[in-house]
Amino acid sequence: MLPNFIVIGAAKAGTTALYWYLAEHPAVFMSPVKETNYFAYGLDSAGRLLYGDPDVHRFPVKSLSEYEELFVEAGHAGAVGEASPIYLECPQAA
Repeated sequence: MLPNFIVIGAAKAGTTALYWYLAEHPAVFMSPVKETNYFAYGLDSAGRLLYGDPDVHRFPVKSLSEYEELFVEAGHAGAVGEASPIYLECPQAA
């Protein structure tokens, strides 16, 4: 299963609070990893992350199968989502 919505937004603009409010709703399943950054993953020629802070995102989700694995427990939730604010500033995530 894949998410049917994604929370994006500017850093320090309330995305973490929104993530937790949504996660508490009985009809919503949120990825257990708040910032998967799956659609923003990429490395430069030196092997550094193109987007995001490497100290925060030490274990990026790199493959579709890893991404799908985050949502296996969604069951029959009507809304399945993740929150990755970095998507707002990442052209490849569009």
